[in-house]
Amino acid sequence: KLFNAGIQAVRDVSAESEIDTKIALHYAGIDNNESNGLSWFYENVIAHGITDFDVIGFSYYYSWHGGSIEQVGNQIQQLSQTYPDKEIIILETGYPWTDRNFDNSGNIINDFVSGYGPPSPSHQLAYLVDLTKEVMSSGGDGVIFWESAWVTTPCYTPWAQGSSHDHVVFFEPFTDNFIGSGGGLWMNPDFYGDMNSVQVIFKTDAAEEDTSKGVFIVGDIDNDRAIEQFRMYHEGKGIYSYTTYMSPGFNGGFNFQLGDTAAVSETVPDSCTTGGSRTFTVGDSNQEIGYVFGSCESIVENNEEPEGLTVTFAVNMDGRDVSGGMYVTGDFTRINGSDWSIEPMEEAEENIFVYTT
Repeated sequence: KLFNAGIQAVRDVSAESEIDTKIALHYAGIDNNESNGLSWFYENVIAHGITDFDVIGFSYYYSWHGGSIEQVGNQIQQLSQTYPDKEIIILETGYPWTDRNFDNSGNIINDFVSGYGPPSPSHQLAYLVDLTKEVMSSGGDGVIFWESAWVTTPCYTPWAQGSSHDHVVFFEPFTDNFIGSGGGLWMNPDFYGDMNSVQVIFKTDAAEEDTSKGVFIVGDIDNDRAIEQFRMYHEGKGIYSYTTYMSPGFNGGFNFQLGDTAAVSETVPDSCTTGGSRTFTVGDSNQEIGYVFGSCESIVENNEEPEGLTVTFAVNMDGRDVSGGMYVTGDFTRINGSDWSIEPMEEAEENIFVYTT
């Protein structure tokens, strides 16, 4: 009665409005079995007489709901076949771009998907693009991100100062600049005109330059063939990056510049330019293209995703009290700046405790 009364109220107002409001029912998660789960929820909603809605909606966060992108696609296919008259939308999803915390409020999304780590803006973007491609190819109708603008501030919630989502948002902490390599680019329709598009990361080493006004990339670096300018993300130690998606075989040109107005463009030797611009051709897999600012010197060893190294820390605690557990603290994951964390260690053999990352 409560659901149907609410639905009728929306229909009544919508009938007198210029906006034809769509109604979505929202389930949090994708778990699916006979006693609970996404399909179970909608089967029971409809069985109990709640049928006048337009959108089957659900939340999907890997940290809380588990599963893979492929499993999400399978769920959408199943729902699409069972309810062909309904739209199917991920009403909430999110994925971090860093494991750092920038305030006193603890981060609430802390798990990373295999193949989309270590945490970085480009891995956040890759996850969102791949998830969206899966939704599209499986018959789904939309993806909504939460929460793209909950940046850290001096404000307090009932729990702490700041934001528990500052590591997920599409903006840099403290400056609030849009992250030019991150998930905020995911809504670009040019990424999905070709479902075989690949990720391309442009990088420059501008450590010797005055970057106080920001570093930008200008050129034909999207499938739409327009000359555009984008702010690059400072990864640290003078390395700036911009991430996009393009079709294999696409070729274009670009240059780096300092500042977006009264800009200082790099002067590149003729030996590595065509008509004054750097050129590139997109391969069949994800790749990086990077140079020292104003130079032909490459800063990318190859076009393959670098593999991480596995490191194990071990300590012998023989004769010491370990009743409270053993932990190791340090800056384990980032190459720039300080981002210390405290990690639990496991007892690998008697009195020998290890932590592997």
